[in-house]
Amino acid sequence: MASTFPGRFMGLLRAVALAILIMPGAAGAHEYYADGFMIIHPWAAPTPPGAVDVPVYFHLAEITKGDRLIRGFSPLADRVEFRADDNPDRPALMEIAFGPGDSGDFGVGKPHVMLRGLKKPFEEGRSYMLMLEFEKAGQIVTVVSVGAD
Repeated sequence: MASTFPGRFMGLLRAVALAILIMPGAAGAHEYYADGFMIIHPWAAPTPPGAVDVPVYFHLAEITKGDRLIRGFSPLADRVEFRADDNPDRPALMEIAFGPGDSGDFGVGKPHVMLRGLKKPFEEGRSYMLMLEFEKAGQIVTVVSVGAD
């Protein structure tokens, strides 16, 4: 589902970005813990010149409770969509549901997050903020590593 978060979440993103700058080791942390699952290593490939969209991949682990990914926001994109696979002709998904026993693979050719309308290219070796909102677990601010799949 295409979505944007109200301005109040921009303050949260700025605070997290500042914390990452202050604590250099934080940028290397690629695990994000939620109630019932863990998000591991969000990543994207570098974008070629002129690209306006970029898929973001990650893995869910230790899934003990079902949940639904319902929204996303990035200050570097016009909108965040959920995709069933890499086929650009298919419509975006409204949500991505998962439960105990699911593989949790949000990888190439599988369900994933797509950033649309990039405001700047994703560069090799850089990291970018992405907030994901889950129905039960709430909002989780992640850092997407570029070029480190």
